[in-house]
This record gives sequence, structure tokens and C-alpha cells, in this order.
Amino acid sequence: MTGWDVVEPVLTLGLSVSSLVIASIALQESARSGEAQRMHGRLSVKPLLHTWLEDDAKSRRIVFLLKNNGIGPAIIKRIQFFPKEGVNKKEYRLGTLAHLFDSQIHRFFDRASYRALSLASSYALSAGDQLTLFVIDTKLELPENEAERLSAEIIKGLSCFVEYENIYGERFSSVDP
Repeated sequence: MTGWDVVEPVLTLGLSVSSLVIASIALQESARSGEAQRMHGRLSVKPLLHTWLEDDAKSRRIVFLLKNNGIGPAIIKRIQFFPKEGVNKKEYRLGTLAHLFDSQIHRFFDRASYRALSLASSYALSAGDQLTLFVIDTKLELPENEAERLSAEIIKGLSCFVEYENIYGERFSSVDP
């Protein structure tokens, strides 16, 4: 028996074990990479909703918008408004928001008209799109800065709560501003 006959089985066994170790490491890395890819896919279609209040002095109009600044669509499940101050903050649905304006902003309805949007139980808002939630038109005989002043009162006294889902069914919520 030569020395090679003794070394050859040891080398073969060592190469086999190292091949198994390398294969298991590659399998683990492949699984981790697949999970990271799935997570990236979910994050790449995450919607990001923000409210936006536009006031136009010339047309004397205030428009309250909901914008999707994310990449994927948002399936809106619930929109509610509440006053910023107070311990027992009562929530208002979009259709009953006029009651909040009546109690929060004094002399509001003798200066403006109010139109709210009616939404279904869920609404899909595409990426980069916006939804007009309500419009307030002030009277033309009022000064041009009236819309700006009213929008400042709304921002100071009103918060918007939005609950929405992405296309994977994951729920998110946002309070703005």
C-alpha cells in the first residue's frame, strides 16, 4: 500500500464535506436574497398619503386634497377628521365635516359655501394622483386674502386621519397635518 492510497480517501472526504458546506451556504444566501427581493417588492409599491390644502386668492377657493406621493396605489378604507385641541377629540366622517366647521371656525357659513366629496366604502388612489376631499368657496365681495385666512384657520384647527392599504393588503394609517 502506497502513501497515495491513504491520502486519496481523506482528500476525497475533505472535498465532499467542503462541497456540502459551500452548497448549504449558497442555498441559505439564495433564500435570504429571495426574501430581500420580496421585501423590496412590497416596499417598492408602498403608497404614501399626505393631505394638502390649496388656497387661491383670486378665485377665493380653498381645496383640501389627499395626495398619494408613494409609488403604488392606495386603497383608502377610512378618512376621518378631528379637531386638534381638546382631550375628547370627536371624529367626523367626510360627509359630516360641516358640523366640525360650524363648531371650530366661528362665522364660517355666513362667509363661505362648502362641498364635500362622497366616497365609497373603499377607494383606490393611484400613485402620483390626488383626490379632492372638499372645496370651500368664499363670497366674491370678501377681501382676496379671505381664502388664505380661512385655510390658516383650518390648518390650525383640523387634523385628517386616513387608513389605507397597499396592493398586498398591508394596512397603514396617517394623521396629517
